[in-house]
Amino acid sequence: MKLKLLILTLCISVFGFSQNKGTITGILSDKDSNNQPLPFANVTLKGTKIGVNTDIDGKYSISVSPGNYVVQFSFVGYETVEVPVNVKEGATVTLNKAIGSGSYKLEDVVIKATAPSREKETAILLDQKNAVVFKQSIGAQEMARKGVSDVEEGLTKITGITKVESRGLFVRGLEDRYNNLLINELQAPSNSPFTKIIPLDIFPTDIVGVLNVYKTFNPNISGDFAGATVNIETVQAKSITKLSVGVGYTTNNNAADFLIHSDANNTQGFFGLNGKDRQLSGVFGKVPSTKIMTPDEYNNAYENNTWNVDKTSSPLNTSVGFIHAEKFNLENGNKINYTLSLNGDNKYVIRKGVDRCHAEALVW
Repeated sequence: MKLKLLILTLCISVFGFSQNKGTITGILSDKDSNNQPLPFANVTLKGTKIGVNTDIDGKYSISVSPGNYVVQFSFVGYETVEVPVNVKEGATVTLNKAIGSGSYKLEDVVIKATAPSREKETAILLDQKNAVVFKQSIGAQEMARKGVSDVEEGLTKITGITKVESRGLFVRGLEDRYNNLLINELQAPSNSPFTKIIPLDIFPTDIVGVLNVYKTFNPNISGDFAGATVNIETVQAKSITKLSVGVGYTTNNNAADFLIHSDANNTQGFFGLNGKDRQLSGVFGKVPSTKIMTPDEYNNAYENNTWNVDKTSSPLNTSVGFIHAEKFNLENGNKINYTLSLNGDNKYVIRKGVDRCHAEALVW
């Protein structure tokens, strides 16, 4: 008897609960496609967690308690439509709706990206691996690790490039007239009519990011070379100002005693501005091109000659450098960069030997 009473009570409760619900049903269509059914769209009751998706035919059905609701219809790329509805107990509300694609005013989207630093050794190796042309590179990180102070010295760390004293760099045995120089992919003019490439030791490594060496032809560079094309990529820093002073010593040349012309042992000699005074006078002064001298000219040839020499010691090798680089951003988006580099050095070399002179003249 108790069991029958319990089952009867449950049936009455379920029946009573189902009678308290109402239903919202309908079909959602796409008005941009001749009101074709819009499947898998979202149908939700605003302010609640109740919602369903339309089926393949665009149909939906929601069972809710009686009351006032706002039905939201939405889909990706379509406008969101809200429709108020009143649901009564045991009633079914049919709500068919058509929605179209929405137009939205979006704010500006700014995408910022930071390029990886190409000054690191790992980045340079990866760049060489993915490059479509053959090239060799050395970055600021590697040059700093190897103690490189200028571009000329840095290029000698690349295979196939050697430095010859007073003659510059040789690439695969070819001197400067067979090579080419670019600075940030722009042709660099020479400051001398006798050389094609300006002295590379005037560029300190402080302003250099990467040195690229192209030994084969490619469409991005001029074909005016047989050895290699060197491209100096400067750093992107806004401003650089640096003063450097160096002192060097060699056992054979520095602090060694030697003889120097008395007229050359002065301040100008330290800066190398008196090259003519360093040479000792010849036996004769100015000899006429005809090699014929009168007795008076022969006697006077010795009067203006100074053969006095001073004994001195060569000082230490010294070097001074100043570098200033500045970058300006213009209002039109363009950029202006300038680099000022001043370098000077004193190196002393002693060569032991005998200076012989010979002059001929006819005295009459």
